[in-house]
Amino acid sequence: MWFFFSEPIYFLWVRRFFETLKERLPFPSEGIFHSYEIGTRGEGVGWREKGFELPFETLKSFCRKSMPVSVSRKDPPELLKLRRACPVLDFVFRRAEAGKHLSREEKLVVMLSVGFLRNGRELLHHILSGTPDYSYHRIERMLEGIPRNPISCAKLEMWFRDFVLDRPCGCVFGEALKGRYPSPLLHIDPELVPTLEDRLTLHYSRPAELGRVYLHLRERLRYVEHELRRHFRRNPQRLRVGDYIFSLEGEEIIVRPRSA
Repeated sequence: MWFFFSEPIYFLWVRRFFETLKERLPFPSEGIFHSYEIGTRGEGVGWREKGFELPFETLKSFCRKSMPVSVSRKDPPELLKLRRACPVLDFVFRRAEAGKHLSREEKLVVMLSVGFLRNGRELLHHILSGTPDYSYHRIERMLEGIPRNPISCAKLEMWFRDFVLDRPCGCVFGEALKGRYPSPLLHIDPELVPTLEDRLTLHYSRPAELGRVYLHLRERLRYVEHELRRHFRRNPQRLRVGDYIFSLEGEEIIVRPRSA
C-alpha cells in the first residue's frame, strides 16, 4: 500500500501518521513493515544526501486506481478565534505544529485550552501529533485526568513571562467575567470558565483543593474576628451591618438578624 501527499509535508508528521495508523489497525501475526521514500539516500562515509528518482512511472497505473483522501489543515472557527485572541496560545500551537519538543507547561497549555473546545479531543491530537514524543494513548490518558478549570491568563503570564514582556496582553473581557477569572476561553464562551461559586464544588475541585480553600478562609476569619474584638473592646456598642447586628459576648462574635 502506498500513501501519497498532495504537497510537501514535514517528515516527522508522516512518521507520526504511520505510528498512529498502526496503533489503530488490527495487528497481523506477521507484523507490519513500512518504509519512507523521501527522494534522497545517504551515500558515502560522510552520509551525503543524494537524490534519486522515485518509481513514479511504475506506479502510474496504481495511482489511477487509487482513492484520494482529503486531509484539511484549516483550523475550525473556535480554534482560529482562540489563536487570534491569545498570542501566547498561538505561539505554543505553532511550536507544536512545527515539530518542536514541548515542555510540560506547554503541553498543559494545549490541554487546558484546546481540550475545552468542541471536538477538543480531535484538535489536541491534531496539534500535538507533530511533536517528537507524541503518543496517542498518552494523550488519551492525559485527557481522562484533565482538570475542569481551563488555563488562566495569570498562569500563562507566569509560565511565559519573557514572551508576555515582548507582547503584553491587551484583552478586555468586560461583562464576560462576572465572577470568573481571566482566561483566553472567555473569548470563545464565558460559560467554559467556572465562576468562584462553581469552583467551590466537587464538580470542579478535588476534596484536597477544597480543604486548602477552607484552611485559607479559616485563617482569614481568625484575623477578621481578632480585629472585630479589638473594635468592640474600644467601642462596646453593637455594630449594624446591613440586615445584621454584630456584638461581642465574652470572646465570641455574635451575629443576629436585625429583626431578632
